[in-house]
Amino acid sequence: MVAPLIASFKRKHANVTLDITLTERPVDLTADGYDLGIVLPFMLATDLAVTRLLQRLPLVIVTTEAYLSSHPRPRHPADLEDHVFVTVPPSMHKPFFTFRSGHENIAVQIKYEITSNNPMFNRDIIPEGFGVGLLPITLVVPHQGRATRSSAGRV
Repeated sequence: MVAPLIASFKRKHANVTLDITLTERPVDLTADGYDLGIVLPFMLATDLAVTRLLQRLPLVIVTTEAYLSSHPRPRHPADLEDHVFVTVPPSMHKPFFTFRSGHENIAVQIKYEITSNNPMFNRDIIPEGFGVGLLPITLVVPHQGRATRSSAGRV
């Protein structure tokens, strides 16, 4: 997901030398000595950094048909409270999702049994039957044969 951004930047600024650090933990950009960071909002360890939204990352809810064969198919975001999620650890993100339906926000508390700070691991463990996941759409589209999008909506 980041490689195309870096490639585009490097083509425009060929004389700039890049030292890229990839990490999946909360980061304090100032204390860790970074000049620039491309991070998800919940990955910032402090609110002292100046931030600017570059792009919204569409997320989708996924699971497998096998999981849905033994659990009720969610039709509304509130139905997700009855499901177990594979998600990022609560130290990185609060254990609830907020959905927008028209002008209404719907907060859904989630349960989880497996957490990981690595979205690709989360994507790969969900087809093993461990519940429901909320993943960046860019990680799901190439793997649609293994996962099923929920009809409960997008976050």
